[in-house]
Amino acid sequence: MRALEEIWETSYATHHVVIATLGSKMQHVGTFLFLQTHPEVGLVLSEPSNFVASRFSSGIGQIWLLDLGSIGELKTLLEARGTLSYEWETT
Repeated sequence: MRALEEIWETSYATHHVVIATLGSKMQHVGTFLFLQTHPEVGLVLSEPSNFVASRFSSGIGQIWLLDLGSIGELKTLLEARGTLSYEWETT
């Protein structure tokens, strides 16, 4: 997500940004989070015409669990990115 943010920061004013993702599952999570904060960015998904299994890892390696909590709450939090919220405390 950070890498996508850096690319966007340097190019959004002069280019249309479209992501063509071919990454890992975790890279797709970062892409999803980035796209939630940048609805103006496009996404292109590809489907291979054939799959060469030997080019990819096999078996199960280290397993990671990324608990993002409620997806609805996460989406609300991401959509609020870059906004200010003022709260007045009354006594």
